[in-house]
Amino acid sequence: MIGGAWELGGAILLGSLLGLPMSMLSGRIEAGQPTLVEALGMVFLCAGVAIWIGVSYLLATMTMGIVVANFAKHHERPFHVIDGFEWPS
Repeated sequence: MIGGAWELGGAILLGSLLGLPMSMLSGRIEAGQPTLVEALGMVFLCAGVAIWIGVSYLLATMTMGIVVANFAKHHERPFHVIDGFEWPS
């Protein structure tokens, strides 16, 4: 019971704690939209910390993305740069 609550609650807390500063700082390295390096770096950081503290890395990174998408107000579309990715066929 406690382990499941820690895995879910900790992941949501971690994603929120990393997503809030990212939403304020993304796109500030260079003017305009956030770069791919920023986006992937934060995803890998979030996943690594989640694995290290023993919470769901998938839920943590999804929560971070939700927070960034909803709170990044200094540009219209966060992660606009990843629109160029193609799905494997």
